[in-house]
Amino acid sequence: MTFKVIINTELEAVNIAKINDLQKWENGNIARYENKENYKFSGIMISIAKNKVQIKCSLHKFYNKLIFGELENSGLFTMTESRRALYTLFDQIGLKSERARITYFEIGLNIPTNHEPIQYIELIKSITTGKANKTTKEMFNDANFRKNNLDIKLF
Repeated sequence: MTFKVIINTELEAVNIAKINDLQKWENGNIARYENKENYKFSGIMISIAKNKVQIKCSLHKFYNKLIFGELENSGLFTMTESRRALYTLFDQIGLKSERARITYFEIGLNIPTNHEPIQYIELIKSITTGKANKTTKEMFNDANFRKNNLDIKLF
């Protein structure tokens, strides 16, 4: 998921940077804070520029890191677990979740079926990507690469 949060002051940016061990990058009088060096270990990418905080992470991976110590997103993940992960994430970052706006998300579904999943995927291949309803996106059972995911952008 990707979240954006508007913050009010530079002091708030400095506090969030300190809590999350973000590096400060300066270009003239413009400061930017990021965790480019260690986000691979935490699974949470945080950047602050001007008055905007951007947070990118997989709530499922974050939850599994909390509970099992591994950045893993296989297996079941309930809405209750998702909600718990969301509130914990924002508590750790030092922001209130009510201030956040979701700008991007992906959903993976695990649906028990009577037939092989590929049979269902074949039936819905005509779904388009929205680019003038002309471009189709190939769908895969258990996609392993970003280019094979069916992404839907809301904003």
